[in-house]
Order: sequence, then C-alpha cells, then structure tokens
Amino acid sequence: ELAVDHGFKILEKRFEKQQFAEDFMARLQTLSNNLEQHRKTHFTGQILKHQHLQATRYLSKWIEEKNRD
Repeated sequence: ELAVDHGFKILEKRFEKQQFAEDFMARLQTLSNNLEQHRKTHFTGQILKHQHLQATRYLSKWIEEKNRD
C-alpha cells in the first residue's frame, strides 16, 4: 500500500495541471488564431473531414432509398 501511495504521488507531481495549463492554453490560442492555415497543413484532419463528408453523403442516399418504399 505504501508503494501505491508513493506511485500516486509521483504521478501527481509528474502530471501536475499547473505545469501544462499555460503552455496548453497558449497552443490553443495559436491554433485558434491560425486555424485555416493549420487545417490546410493538417493532412490527417483533411482525410478525416473528407471521410466524414462521404459517410454523411451515403447515409443520406441510403435514408432516401429506404424511405422511397
């Protein structure tokens, strides 16, 4: 049990919110200010967006066909 408590203390110290909050907020602000540029250069995001749009398109077609009868 002492080892578990010690482990939790290590984790709390290593991942303390105050250590990361300022950098995290700065990164979010930077992304927000440059959102269009970020989206243009974020290849994985472009692929996911394309796949989402295609899935929505085919779901709409399926619903139309289903409701046709």
